[in-house]
Amino acid sequence: MAEQGWDYPSIELESEEGKGSAFTFYLPLDKPARIAMKDVTQGQHISESAPEINKLLGRLTQERIENRSSISELLNEIGDDRNAIQPKDKLVIVFDGDQEFGKTVLDVARTKGLKGVIATNYLEIFDVANRMAPVAIIMEIKPKDPSSWKAMNLLRSELAYRHIPIYIISSEENRSQALRRGAKTFVTRQGGGKSLDLLCDDINAFYNKQTRKVLVVGENAQYVSELERACQDHALEVEVVKNGKKATDQVLKTSFDCIVLDYDVEDISGDELVREIARSKARFTPVIVHSARTLSEPEHENIKFNANFFVPRHASWVEHLLDATLSYINIDHRNLHPDYRGIIEKIHNNEDILIGKTVLVVDDDVRNLFTLTSVLERYKINVVTAESGQEAISILHSNSNVEMVLMDIMMPEMDGYETTRRIRLEDRNSLLPIIAVTAKAMKGDRQKCIEAGASDYIVKPVKIDQLLSLIRLWFNK
Repeated sequence: MAEQGWDYPSIELESEEGKGSAFTFYLPLDKPARIAMKDVTQGQHISESAPEINKLLGRLTQERIENRSSISELLNEIGDDRNAIQPKDKLVIVFDGDQEFGKTVLDVARTKGLKGVIATNYLEIFDVANRMAPVAIIMEIKPKDPSSWKAMNLLRSELAYRHIPIYIISSEENRSQALRRGAKTFVTRQGGGKSLDLLCDDINAFYNKQTRKVLVVGENAQYVSELERACQDHALEVEVVKNGKKATDQVLKTSFDCIVLDYDVEDISGDELVREIARSKARFTPVIVHSARTLSEPEHENIKFNANFFVPRHASWVEHLLDATLSYINIDHRNLHPDYRGIIEKIHNNEDILIGKTVLVVDDDVRNLFTLTSVLERYKINVVTAESGQEAISILHSNSNVEMVLMDIMMPEMDGYETTRRIRLEDRNSLLPIIAVTAKAMKGDRQKCIEAGASDYIVKPVKIDQLLSLIRLWFNK
C-alpha cells in the first residue's frame, strides 16, 4: 500500500474475524500539490520536498497494515477540530500530554474564534504543522519535563516551523526560561480561565497585526538596509535610535515585536541597558544583542538572563543577525525576497545538526533500506544498514561511530524488541538513541517499545519530515 499523505494509488484493508474483510482502493484523478489548510490570501504553504524524495516515498511499500480502528477510537476520545478545519479557519495546535487540560484550552480557544488540534505527544506537533498551517502553537509544559523544552527548541530552530508563534502555559518558575527560548507569551496554569482568555486574545491580536515593528539601538545601517530589503513584501517598520536613553524612552511609548541592540552604545552600559529593557513593559519583547568585543563572563550571564539571543560581530554577523530577527518576528523565510531566502537557508544548511552523523538503519525489507538511505544521505547523514537484528548487533560491535539506530520492530527471527534489549545489555550502548519504527498504531505500543529499551517511537508509513524532526530532537539531547 502506498504511503498515505502522498498522491499515489493505495489499497486499504480492514478485517475482523467472523465478520469478513473490507477492501478500499484509492485512485487519485490528478496529482495536486500538497497545500496546507490556510487561506490563500495569506499565502499558500506548499510542500518543498524534492521531486526525487516524493518519487522514492511513492515507491515505499507498507508491508504491514495499520490498525485504523484504534486510531479512530483515540481521535474520538480527543474530540478536537482536526476533521472540521476549513481554509479560512485560524487553527492552533494545543500540546498537552494528558488531553484533559488540552480540552479546557480548546474550549476557551473556540470562544475566541479559533479552532484547535490537540497533540498528545511532541512528535504530533510536527506532524500537524507539516499537514496544516497553524497560526499558533500552545504548549503546556509540566515541571521537570525536558522533552517539551527540546520540542520547543526544535520548533524555534527549524526553518519549517519557527515562524509559528509559541504560547507557553506552565508554572511561574518556568516563565523566564520560556521567554528566553522564544515564547511569544507565557501564562500560568494556575491563572485559570482568565489567563487562557488573555493567551487566546494575544493569538488573535498577533494574527491580525498588519505591521511588524523592530527597534534598532545603535549604529547599524547595513543591517537595517538588509532587513528592509529582505522583507520588502511585508509590512515592516524599523525605528533606529542611536543611544540607550532614547531606546528606553521608546520602549515605554511603543510596542515593538523585536529589539536589536548594540551592547556598546556610548551613553549607557550594555548591562544597564539590557536590564532596563527587561524591567520595562517590553519584558515579553524578544531582545537580540550584538557586540564586536569579547564580553566578560558576567556580561554573558546578564545577556543570557535578560535577552533572547546574542550575535558576536564576526564573519557573516549581519546575515546571522538578520536570521535571528526574522525568527523572532515570526516571518516565514519562504516569503522573503529570493536572494535572502537563499542566505537564510544556507546558514541553516551549513549548521544542520544532522551533517556528518552516523545512523544505523535496521530493516529486513531492502526496499525500505534503500528509501531511507536515499533520503537520509540527502541530509549528509552517514548511513549504515542491517537486514536483521543479529547483523545490527554485529555492526555495533565493530563500528563505534554509530550515533543512532532506526530499529524496525516487525522482523523475522529476532524482532526489534529483542534486538533492542540485547543492544542495551552492553554498557557502551546505554545512552545510544534507538528509535523504534513500527507498522502498528495500537494504544500502548510506544510504552512497549520504551520498556524494551527504545528511546522513542515512530509509526509507519514514515513521514520524512516527522522522522527528521525526531532524529534532530534526539541529537539535540
